[in-house]
Order: sequence, then C-alpha cells, then structure tokens
Amino acid sequence: VRNDFTWKGNKYYPTNPYDNAGYNFSNDDDIQNWDFRYDGMLEPFSYNGVNYTDVETVEQEDESFNVPITIPTSYAARSRSVEKYSKNIGLIYRQYELWEYQPNTGNPAGPYKTGFGITMWMIDHN
Repeated sequence: VRNDFTWKGNKYYPTNPYDNAGYNFSNDDDIQNWDFRYDGMLEPFSYNGVNYTDVETVEQEDESFNVPITIPTSYAARSRSVEKYSKNIGLIYRQYELWEYQPNTGNPAGPYKTGFGITMWMIDHN
C-alpha cells in the first residue's frame, strides 16, 4: 500500500446507479469519478468499544453541504464513503451515506429528504 495512492474505485458504475432503486438525487451523478485514496497511515481505531491497531483507511468520498441542516429553506446533501481495514483481520468498518434534502419551498408538500445510509462494522473474527 502506497501512501496517497488514488484510483477511480467506482469507474464501472453506471450513470445514476441508484435511480432504479427509487433514489432520484444528484449525489450519484459523478460517482464514477470518486477518487479512492489510501491514507497511508496505520493508526489505531475504536468503534463500539472495540479497539483495533494498525488500521488502514480508504477514503472514497466526504462531501457535505448545509449539514447539519441549519437553513431549512436551502438545499442540503451528504455523500460519505469510507472503509477501514485492520492488519491481519481485513474490513472492520464501512460507512456509506448518500442523501439529499430539497426545501421544496412554495409547494404544499413541503421539504423532503431522499437517500440512504449504512454503517457496517465487524462484530467478531477468528
């Protein structure tokens, strides 16, 4: 693993890959161009009271606008994707979050939020 090594990890994703799942947002418009990057640092990591040593992080996307939503009449969005791998164990943590908030001002239906998020973590290993 080379420090700051980058690659297009979603290069073969289709355009708007989550449209067929019913998510009509702009977060995935350029998902093919996300730059995945090794941070090059083996650092400790703790989650849910479990400590790991020698953890490599793969940053994929970390972009947000108006998050937390402090201006309800303005657009907001969050795109976050990160994975953490522990030496001699493998994947121990993954966060993947894509959502968009539309203020929908002037419409009686009001504002809405669309998207999803998932956080995965290792609970045990051999």
